[in-house]
Amino acid sequence: MRTALARSYVLRFTLLMALPAAIASVAPPAVSVAVSPPTYTIVAGASKTFSASVTNVSPKTVTWSVNGIIGGNTTVGKISDSGQYAAPALPPVPNVVKIRATSTAAPTVHGEAAVTVNNPVPSLSSVTPNLVNVGTFTIRLSGKNFVPGSKVLIDDKPVATFFVSATELKATATDTNPRDTVVGIANPDPGGTVSNKRGFRIAPPATVSVTPEKVTLRLGVPRQFRASVGNSLDRTVTWFVNGIKGGNALYGTINETGLYTPPAILPPSPIATSSTASVNISTAAGPSVDIKAVSNADPKASDASVVTLQNAIPLITSANPGKLVVGSQVQLVLAGTGFAPGAQVLLGSTPLTVNSLSPTTIVASGKAGAGFGGMLSVSLRNPDPGAANSNAMVLTVGPARQLMTAQTAARFLERTTWGPTPESIQHLQQVGIPAFLQEQFSAPVSDLPEPIAESTSITPAQRAFYLNAMTGQDQLRQRVTFALSQILVVSGVKTPQSQQLVPYMEMLSRNAFGNYFTLLRQVTLSPAMGRFLDMVNNRKETRGVEPNENYARELMQLFTLGLEQLHMDGTPKLDPATGKPLPTYSEADVKQFARAFTGWTYPTRPGETPRFPNPTYYAVPMIAFEEQHDTTQKTLLLGDVIPPGRTASEEIDLVLNNLRKNPNVAPFIAIRLIQRLVMGNPSGAYIGRVASVFEATGGDLWQTTKAIVTDAEADSPQAYQGKLREPVLFILSFLRNMNATVTTDNNLNGYARNMGEDLWFAPSVFNYFSPFYRVNGQVAPEFQVSTPSVALNRVNFIYRASRNGLGATVQIDLAELERLAFDPASLVEALNQALMHGSMSAAMKSSVLTALGATSDVRVRARNAAYLVGSASQFQVEP
Repeated sequence: MRTALARSYVLRFTLLMALPAAIASVAPPAVSVAVSPPTYTIVAGASKTFSASVTNVSPKTVTWSVNGIIGGNTTVGKISDSGQYAAPALPPVPNVVKIRATSTAAPTVHGEAAVTVNNPVPSLSSVTPNLVNVGTFTIRLSGKNFVPGSKVLIDDKPVATFFVSATELKATATDTNPRDTVVGIANPDPGGTVSNKRGFRIAPPATVSVTPEKVTLRLGVPRQFRASVGNSLDRTVTWFVNGIKGGNALYGTINETGLYTPPAILPPSPIATSSTASVNISTAAGPSVDIKAVSNADPKASDASVVTLQNAIPLITSANPGKLVVGSQVQLVLAGTGFAPGAQVLLGSTPLTVNSLSPTTIVASGKAGAGFGGMLSVSLRNPDPGAANSNAMVLTVGPARQLMTAQTAARFLERTTWGPTPESIQHLQQVGIPAFLQEQFSAPVSDLPEPIAESTSITPAQRAFYLNAMTGQDQLRQRVTFALSQILVVSGVKTPQSQQLVPYMEMLSRNAFGNYFTLLRQVTLSPAMGRFLDMVNNRKETRGVEPNENYARELMQLFTLGLEQLHMDGTPKLDPATGKPLPTYSEADVKQFARAFTGWTYPTRPGETPRFPNPTYYAVPMIAFEEQHDTTQKTLLLGDVIPPGRTASEEIDLVLNNLRKNPNVAPFIAIRLIQRLVMGNPSGAYIGRVASVFEATGGDLWQTTKAIVTDAEADSPQAYQGKLREPVLFILSFLRNMNATVTTDNNLNGYARNMGEDLWFAPSVFNYFSPFYRVNGQVAPEFQVSTPSVALNRVNFIYRASRNGLGATVQIDLAELERLAFDPASLVEALNQALMHGSMSAAMKSSVLTALGATSDVRVRARNAAYLVGSASQFQVEP
């Protein structure tokens, strides 16, 4: 056993000892390095990771190199220890490089890859500008992968290109063909490629259009001009005035946005520098300047506008002194802007003398007029070119001596004239009531012209009446005459011709300040009255036909006594037994009076033989034919007796003397005259005071009139409660208050007729309205003719008058109202003072001001204000 084991051991040992020799006799495997990928094409600036596979050696690490340069460089590209190759920014020359991986374990063993480096593919992101004009232009192109040698292509054709950076190129080209095209980038070889394309426009030459093309500007008023630039992305312009960039003080300035500011004063003469300024612009139209816009993109592109300059619209900001004395010489200092050489200053409608003038200050002097409603405007007008009115400053004006307020004076004139005027108010304030009344007593009588008096048509006489009422000095006489014509009525309804009515109205006028009973005698013998109330050709009783009683009845009922006996305060006397009013006369009395009024016929026409009855003739009093007169005894009122045998003329005197003694005449006439001149519902005390004067003076109409208009109650608030202006007075009062002018061929009576009061054509002997007519229990006679249609006609008259729509023969002076209309509050207050004498309520003022706020047009505002105030009930019912 031991031997066998030994032999086995020896065998093993022998084998082990022979092993190295056997190994040494076999060759080792080869070491290798393989680079992947073995070939590659890359663009400059890109990167690629390569891998190396090392076999039959350890460690398996490698060293990387490019073209034999470990790690490479910027020319051939760099490679990292991990095998990431970064191509150079530009392809090397030649453009194939060797990427080598060398085994670190076997430095003689390496693997290689062939890498082709080409130029990158260019990418175009933008072209600036992308719109150019024909001709030579330069553009900039932005993107990436641009290289030296890159070419800009327009329509795929290269143009001169300048390399700026890998992200920017600049190109310059000349092209005369407008079109829409494309732009690209072509990189050179190696690997030459073309980029994406971008749209690009080659446009016609740039254009400039300035608006407005032509404009007229006032000094002090800037104007925005606009320039529209076409065929260019750069739409900015540079502005010039008369070739001066930005302008200057002489011609005006313009800023970079095109806002033009005219110069402070007009340039010395018209100037035109551009082709568009070749239009003939007269000096009268004002000097002109050029506004030009030049394209910043193309200085050859421009356009111009012609600006014609005019004087500024002047603005007054203050006027001193603010309070003037009517009729005095004043010197006004006006401050404001836009005052031009040659400006005219107006004080109301009166031109002033300009003593000194600058663009901001004027000193002017002249005489202060009466104004309107106690107010007087001052304004000015700049001359041509562009003559224009300023606003108006409102000054107050009044007399130097003021014995009463303007309101008191106006109210007094309401009852003594056809309506106050600014001049009459101020005159009364200065002279006082006694002096004014004396002036009225002595004023020349406004007779109707003879050609009118001889006319058969009443229209010329009516026109003359309105003209006299508007312009005559004898205002109070005219008012009393009109009052008497409504008491001692002769109407054109029966006597419509001028030769009938004019002598009668002139007779009333001549006697308006005389004795009432003297007037009654002339009325009794008037041919017009004789015809109207049938006294003419009235015979004594013949063959059972009694004398006509019309005149006898109306003489007592309407002209002297009334129907009821009155106390001096106008209240009726009552029968103690029955408590009823006592009558003034009986039917028997009428018959007695009628017999006394017999035997009268028309006066004999010149050159004819008197006869009974005479043909019609109205120029002188009627004449008596005694054989036609009743000469029998007659019993009159108060027990008076006319003995038999008296003549016709004697009996007229006896009848009138009988009436003169009757105590009823004084209160009766007092009431009638008060109603016509002052108020419809006087107190008993007022009636009594006036009646006492009438009685004490034996019927003196002048003293009676003075007592009526100066009585304290006449100026009390009660005096005007319910006193509606009757149509004739309504028309005349409005027109006089509004400074209207009226000519001889006016048609004012047509408007009065439409309002229910056809002048001298009362419907009957009872006048247009009853003295007893009541409204809501109050005596208000004038309301009897105020029907709904009449109320509308009254308003329509004011509307037409306030717009000067009454024809050329009646014109209101609206110029001063238009000047006052710059300040609506002053306008309303002026109308308040002129038409309502300060009595306008706060509510009405507010309403009128609100209505005026609807327009800024002073012309419209003035007319609307006159219409609103004139048509208001507060004016129509006397304030």
